[in-house]
Amino acid sequence: MSIKKGMGYGLGFLAVYLVFVIAMAPAKKLVALIELPQDVVLHGVDGTVWSGEAQSMSTSNYEIKDVDWSLSPLSLLTMSPSADVNFGRSPRIGPTGNLTIRNDHPYVGLHDADIKIEAGRIVNLVTLPVDMTASGLVSVDLQTFITGKEICTEVAGDITWQQASVNAFDEEVALGDFKGKLSCENNSLAITLDPDNDLGLELSVYISQRGRIAAQGYLKPGPKFPESARPLLTMGFLGKKDNQGRYRIRI
Repeated sequence: MSIKKGMGYGLGFLAVYLVFVIAMAPAKKLVALIELPQDVVLHGVDGTVWSGEAQSMSTSNYEIKDVDWSLSPLSLLTMSPSADVNFGRSPRIGPTGNLTIRNDHPYVGLHDADIKIEAGRIVNLVTLPVDMTASGLVSVDLQTFITGKEICTEVAGDITWQQASVNAFDEEVALGDFKGKLSCENNSLAITLDPDNDLGLELSVYISQRGRIAAQGYLKPGPKFPESARPLLTMGFLGKKDNQGRYRIRI
């Protein structure tokens, strides 16, 4: 056997051995070596890097239960590692869904995500001009979400709020359904609402790198505007109508 061939076999054996060691290593030890985003913590990690789970993943103000993942061996051959991830117990207590995490050089990308969460969970995270609660199911269909130095580099997806309703000033108001598009604008994640809705609401919401949420748009009550919500227009927190009959919204 030539020296060159012997070195080739030796390097091949070493590569297989390293893959085996990584594959069988406890996931919690490998997670400890990974620099997670700021304020993100995994709790109760178990399993291996190929197939593992965490009891929860938390940030400074939120928690996702029952996270598990499965790494694709085939993706390693294409030098673009990817893992299928499932999370959550019920939309009523937190986000649930599934997605694929992939190394989209030089960034990390989320693909083919299907996420659901109760609307009230989202409202609790936002500072609003009036106290209100919300109900209905929010669904996110995310084809691509690539993040880098900014919160998003590339985004393509849709968001739907089904059977939406809010309760403000002890008044329960059914709002119908809302649909929107996801995109990147000025280094922020943007949600642009489809103006074809019962409220006559035209709104864009922006989420920045630090989690700050801003929104701007207009509310123009039309024939489908809920009658139970009309008294809210006279309370003044939306200001006065402009010459086109619109109330300006800015958060």
